Amino acid sequence: MSNDMKKNIESKEKKNNERVVALGLNKFDQIAALFYCFLKNYDADVYSYGTFSSGIPNGVLSTMKKVPFWQKYWESSVHERFGRIGDSKGFLFEAYKDVIDLTIIYYKEHFSEKNLFGKYCDRIFKTNKMEAFIKDEIAKQMISFLVNLKLISFDNIQLKKKLVIIISPINKVAIDYFEKKYGVTFDIEEVRSYSPVLACFQYAIWLIKECFLRGLTKGQKRRTYKLAKAVVFGCEQKTLSDDLLIDNDKFLKDDILFLNFEKENSAFNDMGEKLKEKGYSVENVSDFKIRIDSLPKHLLNYVFRPLKSLFFLLIEGKYYFVSNICQFYKHCFLLSMIFEKVSFKVFLSHKDWGNVEETIALNIHGSQCVIFHWSALRFYKISSHAFVAHNVYYFWGPAHSEFQYSNALIDKRVNVGCIYKKEFSDSLKSVEEIISEINGFDSRRQSVLFCDTSFSSNCEQTEMNFLEFIRIMTRFCESHDGVNVLFKPKKLDGAIELALGDKAEEYRQLVKCLSKRENYFHFDGEKVSFVKLLSISDLCVSMGMNSTSVVSLICRKDALFYDKTGNKEHPWAKEYFNILVFDDEEKILRQIDRILKGEFSSIDVLSEQEIREIDAFDDDLAIDRIREDISILCALS
Repeated sequence: MSNDMKKNIESKEKKNNERVVALGLNKFDQIAALFYCFLKNYDADVYSYGTFSSGIPNGVLSTMKKVPFWQKYWESSVHERFGRIGDSKGFLFEAYKDVIDLTIIYYKEHFSEKNLFGKYCDRIFKTNKMEAFIKDEIAKQMISFLVNLKLISFDNIQLKKKLVIIISPINKVAIDYFEKKYGVTFDIEEVRSYSPVLACFQYAIWLIKECFLRGLTKGQKRRTYKLAKAVVFGCEQKTLSDDLLIDNDKFLKDDILFLNFEKENSAFNDMGEKLKEKGYSVENVSDFKIRIDSLPKHLLNYVFRPLKSLFFLLIEGKYYFVSNICQFYKHCFLLSMIFEKVSFKVFLSHKDWGNVEETIALNIHGSQCVIFHWSALRFYKISSHAFVAHNVYYFWGPAHSEFQYSNALIDKRVNVGCIYKKEFSDSLKSVEEIISEINGFDSRRQSVLFCDTSFSSNCEQTEMNFLEFIRIMTRFCESHDGVNVLFKPKKLDGAIELALGDKAEEYRQLVKCLSKRENYFHFDGEKVSFVKLLSISDLCVSMGMNSTSVVSLICRKDALFYDKTGNKEHPWAKEYFNILVFDDEEKILRQIDRILKGEFSSIDVLSEQEIREIDAFDDDLAIDRIREDISILCALS
């Protein structure tokens, strides 16, 4: 046999052995797909990602690599590929919007008529919100799978390989949608997952372990509070503060309990300690023991009822949803542990995405779940926000509710106004004090505030977008010696550099050069309030359709947006492109100059009606309205 023939045969054998694996949200499915490749001895390409609401397959990969008898296979035959989803401008915005529609259609076709387990859970938990939970889980699986398909489709070589996927009706809908939308055809190799068995086994082991670690206690009188809230923001800022509602009038310090759900997280522990120092009650949820008199109830709710739900799922053929329902009962159990020691009337949630089980579990114990948003919600429609369920949601204005939550199960929607305006009003009264705390700040100069947003390799805002924004700020700073340039990053520099990865050095060099300039001021990413800086600025420039510039316009301060993501979902990105919203460096720099020279005002662009749509009231009483409504809710409860 000639050498050419041997090479052709080897090439065909190699091609026949090559696969690309599409991984979705379910980690058991991820393991099943990779184990299948191991058994077949495939040469497998796997795309690592970590999007918003999805799992992180590279976490599964790193764990599997440690298994001794698989280690050699992983090192030689499993190849982690990297893709930047933000490089496909506009993809995520279209995908989010389409996933919401696909989820509604899927639910109607598969759950509206035949939904024994959903109706069963609604009945036993005395709720109507299982529909929201099911839709949210469908949407999370679908968007994570679509992101993986998109990463694979970036490379034409991968499209020629067979695609290994887990058999699932949700995955099938996602693939059909993707093939029609983007004109590609996948050669699919389906794998059956054993995730139902693994999920049930994991839930059983977890429940036994959780009960053992918590231990038992005799019945004791539960301490009662009006309010409870998870430790999230700490108490260093004025508006983004866990104790925002405590005014020593409507609500006293003794009226609220702060709950630390992440005892192993040092940052949350530090926040908890500072709250204690201020005189608040703080409890670690993992320390709560199980009351002996509650055992029969927990046995019913978290052993027998999950088994019945599992039975309903299996007879309906919805095996692919078993791991989701196991997670549902797991989260409900953890939340029910709070009521072993305390009770409260209203829980202040911070979950503006998913986590429907929070509301369901709290309601069964007689507590109301309420929330207000701290960010503007019209950035773009996003599937992780679409199917939330709360008892009461306090919105800045009607546009936020209508745009983002038209499909959500919210019992009561209340417009209260923008929550940052009170802090802004107070900051205007103490401008001199704020300026005195900034070393070298010249109040005679005009000031421009630059604010970034979250970015990563696996979301719409990439590292390159962030660096471009910093370059624009640098260019402006170097060419405007007579203007104060303030930079308020969202995160600390360490977190920024971690997100930048191998591009961190460029950021360090840019900041190093800026720091030498007397007109540049760099602020702590998490401790300094952007509202205070806004009060001493003439203009706010945001990366993306960021809340900082939205709040600036609400407060009647000039603002611009620099967005390179292809986002045309935000109403202003369509109506005021190249007026308020820019994707070109030269154009936004010219507009900044026009504003500073008094030739243009972004404040005049928006009508009073447009402002009232995003900020319902022309005052700074939003927080007072929230307090008043929650105090009534507590009285009724």
